[in-house]
Amino acid sequence: MAPRKRPAATVCLDGLLAKKSRRTASASESSFKRFWLVKHEPEDFSFSDLVKEGHTVWDGVRNAQASKNLGNMQIGDKVLYYHSGRGLKGVVGIAKITRAAYPDPTAKEQSRGWLAVDLAPVRALSKDVSLAALRANVKCASMPLMSQPRLSVMPVTADEYKEVLSMGGVGKSAEIF
Repeated sequence: MAPRKRPAATVCLDGLLAKKSRRTASASESSFKRFWLVKHEPEDFSFSDLVKEGHTVWDGVRNAQASKNLGNMQIGDKVLYYHSGRGLKGVVGIAKITRAAYPDPTAKEQSRGWLAVDLAPVRALSKDVSLAALRANVKCASMPLMSQPRLSVMPVTADEYKEVLSMGGVGKSAEIF
């Protein structure tokens, strides 16, 4: 689970709230970046949808470990966007965290501590990196995706992140690191 499509009015209202009360990436971006992988079914919300909208609330996560991972995300952290479900299973794009963890607005039981973060697209990969290709690459063998394939939000190391980008045909520009 993750972002849901929101009506334009909600997005506009969300934008107004962002100006008044949210920390923004430019205001408090950390120099220490971590790397993550998030999964979503492209039929529900694809990387193309993220690019079209420009940002999204990554909410609806109802797994304790995945929610804890959301809680560890910081503004500026980079995220591998993974399409799961039918069709291609693999990494298709890069996003970044634009708002650190906050209470999930879709959670009915706030006492459970469910969290959300805001994501914005950075760029699509030049070439999709399939799950099969990730499994075949010894440098990606320790990724949580291999041992916990149902986890929707997971950390990746800097070396794993760089390897996936290399497999995806992405050069070494500052925007992706």
